[in-house]
Amino acid sequence: MIAEVNRSQPDVVAALLLETELRRMVHRCPQLSQDMVSSLLTKVSLYLIEPAQFTHAGLLPGQNLRPLDALHLAATTDLGVDALATYDQRLQSAAHEIGMPVVAPS
Repeated sequence: MIAEVNRSQPDVVAALLLETELRRMVHRCPQLSQDMVSSLLTKVSLYLIEPAQFTHAGLLPGQNLRPLDALHLAATTDLGVDALATYDQRLQSAAHEIGMPVVAPS
């Protein structure tokens, strides 16, 4: 995903939750570094999740939708974004279920 964002420079927005998820990913993926994450995050507009989005996330359909993924999905719908970028199959399925277009970065 880092290379995709660097290459295409789209308008990317995400919940601040993304920073925690990316920084934790460094511990599982030795090819990543905190510097790489910091560089990526400079290209993303991060915003705080509003209290109402927690309720919205809890009400989204999807038996297999995990809580943090539900927060990301609620945030994308509330922001009115064009598409959700994710590799996660469960999150892709939930997005399709509510009619949100999905982009799987290469």
